[in-house]
Amino acid sequence: EKERDLHFGLTNFSSAIAAEQVWFNSAFHRDSFLLAVQRVLKKMSDNNCLDEIEKIRNKSIISPQGINQPQSYQKRNSPPAHILWAARWEHDKNPELFFNALFYLQKQDVDFRVSVLGESFSDIPPIFPKAKELLSSKILHWGYQPSKEDYFKILCDADIVVSTADHEFFGISIAEAVASGAFPILPNRLSYPEIFDYDKNKHLFYDGSQKDMVDKLRHCINNVTNGFKLDVPLSTVNQYFWSNIGAKLDTALTDLSNIEQF
Repeated sequence: EKERDLHFGLTNFSSAIAAEQVWFNSAFHRDSFLLAVQRVLKKMSDNNCLDEIEKIRNKSIISPQGINQPQSYQKRNSPPAHILWAARWEHDKNPELFFNALFYLQKQDVDFRVSVLGESFSDIPPIFPKAKELLSSKILHWGYQPSKEDYFKILCDADIVVSTADHEFFGISIAEAVASGAFPILPNRLSYPEIFDYDKNKHLFYDGSQKDMVDKLRHCINNVTNGFKLDVPLSTVNQYFWSNIGAKLDTALTDLSNIEQF
């Protein structure tokens, strides 16, 4: 809610002007950056460099983030459904929306288990200690995991992974969870429609409201409870494995090194 310091944004802008190429994790990442630059530059009364925006766009490439191919861990494959939330414990990940949905389901006597992972800092949103208390009987794992193996074991055990993010340029933790076998419930915003191909997978998305997310959660939980296998869209994330993306990045870097210097 504080006035934003534009210093780092302008540093990014000047770096993009100087660069031979500008790489973004997603088209959403590129477009949101250039739109933010435009809004800032229009506030300048003279020499506002607006013509540089299209130059940056023309030398930009989309270079998705690589993810590790998950190892095979033993999955419970039994009710109740295991719901996962994996993100930084900060306000821009909108944890209030996620926990309020779980509070509602709990009051409706819907049975589930939940793991809440992610790095926390000194200023933790107050919803976290509240949720830890109110959902204590349903919590399987809580907080930052001490090792990658522990982290991926939880991802592989989860039935459902939920994002409520208000800020996301790619979504590494969601992609890793889906690759590990969790069914995603995603807001129809940010990079998610691009990364998870909204046109082909509309059933993965909710409209951003708590009601729609609760409805989709309840549907998935009921399927797990009744022994139906959730149709996890693995094909949407397999393309981001390092085994598929590494060579493409190497080629892009080689091409970049061959650009004639002036």
